[in-house]
Amino acid sequence: MSLQKLSMGLTLIERSAGRALLSAGADDEVDLILTGEGGRTGAAGFTLSVDSDEDLETLARRLVEAGVAFDRASNPLPGLARTLSFDLPSGHRIALALPSKFKERVHSGRDLQTREQGWAVIDLDHITLRIDNGISRTMDFLRDIVGLQISDILMQPDGQAPMACWMRAGTYHHDVAMFAGHPGETLDHLAWTVANMEDIKMLFDNLARRALKTEAGPGRHGVGGNIYGYFHTPGGNRYELSAEMPRIPNQLEKPGIWTDLSTAFSVWGAPPPESFKWGS
Repeated sequence: MSLQKLSMGLTLIERSAGRALLSAGADDEVDLILTGEGGRTGAAGFTLSVDSDEDLETLARRLVEAGVAFDRASNPLPGLARTLSFDLPSGHRIALALPSKFKERVHSGRDLQTREQGWAVIDLDHITLRIDNGISRTMDFLRDIVGLQISDILMQPDGQAPMACWMRAGTYHHDVAMFAGHPGETLDHLAWTVANMEDIKMLFDNLARRALKTEAGPGRHGVGGNIYGYFHTPGGNRYELSAEMPRIPNQLEKPGIWTDLSTAFSVWGAPPPESFKWGS
């Protein structure tokens, strides 16, 4: 089943053998790359935007100092002028990208939604990785080398190591998050921005009409405080619909420390379902 049949409103930009480029919202920027590598699920990597060439060069110097190999590319995808790509300790490939043009990230309103289908996601919101070799090294790398800040940390039950963390590149609570995972898992979920609870209800109704069941929600997270709704795509990956993501304007704010998974998952008291023990 295609994404279009799920009525998410994504636009197909380009299609070739084994790959499809899709965009959300009113721009032509690539928000999702789907590949057909042996029917595998999960995420090979992700991209974060930078503001200038100077930012890319600063990062390149940090990578050289840390002994991390990287690749450069010009115009690798529609909407991207230059990228600098390298591997994280988790094994995911990350690209820092200078966009061809900049846009304001939108988290409310319907002005950017596709009306042809009556409903559409507004933009890509965040990615939550699964890491099977401990999250501390990747968390520290993203903080110390890439420059992300830690918003919240969920500790393992024994309190000795992080079970999960949520990190931000700007002022929104999180752009990249990660959970400790089982061997071979790479993705917990990919999240899409929607306008409000009403839009989550509309997509869930669309899923039900196609005999595709939701996994969790709607609800409100304790960590982050955003409204959520989860489901699995026909391909097997978990997607989240996210609204009302809060901002952390104080960049000196210390990370919040959580010890209870249920409270972190839902401020309304709904426990995470049993299926949340697994990623893809």
